[in-house]
Amino acid sequence: MPEARVDNDVFCKLTGKDPEWFIARTGIHTRSRAGQDESTTSMGCQAVEQLLAANPKALDGVDLIIGSSYTPDDTLSTMPARVQRQFNITDTRVYFLSTACSSFISALEMTRLLLLSGEVEKALIVVSEHNSFYSDDADRFSGHLWGDGAAAILVSMHPQDAMFSVDYVSSRGVACAGKGPDAISLNPAKGNHGLQMSEGRDVFARACEYLGDEIRAALAKLKMKLADIDWLVPHQANLRILTNVAKSLGLPMERCVVTVVKLGNTGCASIPISIHHVLSRIKAGDMVAATAFGGGYSTGAAILTRT
Repeated sequence: MPEARVDNDVFCKLTGKDPEWFIARTGIHTRSRAGQDESTTSMGCQAVEQLLAANPKALDGVDLIIGSSYTPDDTLSTMPARVQRQFNITDTRVYFLSTACSSFISALEMTRLLLLSGEVEKALIVVSEHNSFYSDDADRFSGHLWGDGAAAILVSMHPQDAMFSVDYVSSRGVACAGKGPDAISLNPAKGNHGLQMSEGRDVFARACEYLGDEIRAALAKLKMKLADIDWLVPHQANLRILTNVAKSLGLPMERCVVTVVKLGNTGCASIPISIHHVLSRIKAGDMVAATAFGGGYSTGAAILTRT
């Protein structure tokens, strides 16, 4: 995670709104902010470096790299290509994938399918967002939402490598719902005015709907109950959405992992960042239900069990 944090006072001065307004509408107090020398790619590479610091042999045998982001700093020499080169991961598939804030779930789904096919043995997923590069802090509608950050995740067919088993993962496009692709957009040509949420009310309503529905569908597929969920990890869009989703599922907020209050909306990196935030508290056998909703629209969910 970037070290810098931006508090509500910055947005108060730019928009004329009181600090309480931001807290009431989003629950966000501070946002993570990349430094001048940081980028989507550099944060992704730093996440891999931290993975190696915890396990020096983590990248041994990796034969798939998937990099995910909707805020790339280069659309040709992509973040996963830079990861491959920097860490000298040879003879491997390299993909760049984006389904907006659902990208981690989509990347996990693609990885699982390739693992089950026998084509891949061990994958590295790197998710990274540099929202502040494309957003305008003075934007009264959504400039105050965004945080920056990255995560790196290993997915393997070998149980001895695993902290979690992936019991279920699925993602899909829902562009025909509501305002769909017109609700939120990112035009790189517009620089820090590129990230625009023109239909915030529709985004809010659809996020509340799909984040809960995807969990229900996943549990139905596994013949499990809502009461079986030990940890609910929604995409960290804003606190009002998280509270709404937990309530709709009948789960207490104590089971819902919340990082948006201190980090803001870190896009597709928010789910793995949030899991890492509580990793030391997740016990063997605990069930983690992750659910995402992203621009376009896109959605998905994953059910994980701590091994």
